[in-house]
Amino acid sequence: MRQTIRMLALALLCGLFFQTPLAAQNAKEIIENADEKRMGQTSRSTMSLTVIRPEWKREISLRVWTKGNEYLLILITEPARDKGTAFMKRGKEFWNWVPRIERIVKLPPSAMAQAWMGSD
Repeated sequence: MRQTIRMLALALLCGLFFQTPLAAQNAKEIIENADEKRMGQTSRSTMSLTVIRPEWKREISLRVWTKGNEYLLILITEPARDKGTAFMKRGKEFWNWVPRIERIVKLPPSAMAQAWMGSD
């Protein structure tokens, strides 16, 4: 009898503790909430990208700003030959500012899935 009461109490406690409001959310809402907790609504950062190849090595310094998953701005600050180059994203649109020619180049959406600045 005691064991039955213990089992019922354990089942009741498990039901109370493991019942979460996530059950009411769909998968998209869960992912959006996780992204917002991880990145917030906006972010800014300074990063360093090291590309290592068998024949050469390259260091790139970047400043990055984001607003949600829709907007992104990447500004290259080093090396000197690439300094001032910027990449901008709005939704599925992607642009590149090339300071040497003082032009904005619109890139196809497929460019986001390709190698970037010598990386894979």
